[in-house]
Amino acid sequence: MKKSALILALALALAACVLPAAARDTPALHGTFLQPLRAQAALPAEHWERLFAALAEAGVKSVVVQWTVHEHTPFYDSKALGPAVFPLVRIVADQCARRGMSYRLGLVEDPNWWSMIRREPVLLNLSLFRLRERHLVTARELAPLVAHDPAFAGWFIPQEIDDASFAEREKRALLAEHLSLLGAELSPLAPGKGLAVSGFSNAFADPATLAAFWRDLLRDTGFDLLLFQDGVGAGKLGPKDAAIYLRALGKGLQNSGVRLAPVVEIFEQTDGPPLSDRPFAARPISIDDLTARLAMDFSVSQDVFAFSMPEYMSPTAGPEAARLHRDYLDWLQRP
Repeated sequence: MKKSALILALALALAACVLPAAARDTPALHGTFLQPLRAQAALPAEHWERLFAALAEAGVKSVVVQWTVHEHTPFYDSKALGPAVFPLVRIVADQCARRGMSYRLGLVEDPNWWSMIRREPVLLNLSLFRLRERHLVTARELAPLVAHDPAFAGWFIPQEIDDASFAEREKRALLAEHLSLLGAELSPLAPGKGLAVSGFSNAFADPATLAAFWRDLLRDTGFDLLLFQDGVGAGKLGPKDAAIYLRALGKGLQNSGVRLAPVVEIFEQTDGPPLSDRPFAARPISIDDLTARLAMDFSVSQDVFAFSMPEYMSPTAGPEAARLHRDYLDWLQRP
């Protein structure tokens, strides 16, 4: 191992040992999602420098790249799909290495996911097989680039899982098999790295049932991190209901080998379904809303993530996002 890589590995290990304990006795964001978009190809290198500087200033330790392939568009140079629309994977890896952050790489985002999971079980099974093969092609291409990078924390599956869509036992069994087969193939590609999945609640199941759903779903799959969105920004749950669900999940996942990482939606939806037929639009939440929800989430887990700082809490994303970033920095400095 090169000397620089060894130093980074020791720094990350030290941070992992110290931050979750006494040094992190007050609520703070641990990480953020980063959503790759084709339009970002036009952004100059300075944009990424400013963004990651802002994330580091806010104390971010971990970045989840939501996907590395969107439909058939890669954000790395792919033998299967062609050249990167722009080299986001390399940009994130370089920035995280320089700033002592870790990163997770999401695999393939399929925009047809929500229609796919409404299909009959026989067709769903076939669709999951095809999706799984696409995930594995991507992971096998990325593994030689990142598997030995000390800053690489593991893989992330972009498809969101909710309680209503998999209420049927047969569909739930197919999903569990899908995750188990993925885990068995992904783990050897990057030994010692993690596997993460995300979800949210539609308030379809009660909190205890939802906790049991996730505990059973992830058992023996190899997945060790559940990034669970609070759903408040998208109007799925109110803040008080989100708190109840998160506490139930935290309790239900104890001693399961799966860590819970709450995800604060730091936006407030202003347009788009179900509010209207227009495209989705949102604005940053206030610092008071952020800190109230952060305090609640932090009582469940210290690994609290934001969705997402690049769009809603960064000086690179407009005046309102810059204001929330400044307000958060000021809040962190309060005694």
